[in-house]
Amino acid sequence: MQATASLTLIERSSIPVGS
Repeated sequence: MQATASLTLIERSSIPVGS
């Protein structure tokens, strides 16, 4: 479950960074 939580945090952080 921790892996899923980590991916969510990374995705949220990657949204502004990717843009």
